[in-house]
Amino acid sequence: MKILEIASMVITIIGFVATIIFGILPLHERMDRMEEAVLLKHFTIIHPTDNTIVESSEVINGRTPFLTLNHYILSAPMETNDVYVQDGPLKVSTGGRWVGVVKFDNADAGKKFLVQAVATKAVLPHGLLTKPPGDALYSEAITLVKRE
Repeated sequence: MKILEIASMVITIIGFVATIIFGILPLHERMDRMEEAVLLKHFTIIHPTDNTIVESSEVINGRTPFLTLNHYILSAPMETNDVYVQDGPLKVSTGGRWVGVVKFDNADAGKKFLVQAVATKAVLPHGLLTKPPGDALYSEAITLVKRE
């Protein structure tokens, strides 16, 4: 009888510990995802604002929480959706501010572009982005229109 009680108590304890471990692991993963979502909200373009009409080049500035990563400005003409690495790696201040330039030299007037910043461990060459880095973190995209 004693052996059965001890075995039952051991099985109960193991079940309790397993429930705690398997219950906490998904919670930890959910917390990591929530933390990343909060950080991404702080990865933003401050200037210019969405739907701004711009000249052939425009100074872009923003903020980031990803101080140790390389930052780049990306642009994509809406008519083609090709993505171009415009500027970078950008210098990021200790406060998380960054500044760069996007250029639309050969673009026709009135063309719309999606512009966003990307943070990555990778070093990206200037020009057409053929393969986005697997660890890329993106700011929200804004639309810029080249002045007519």
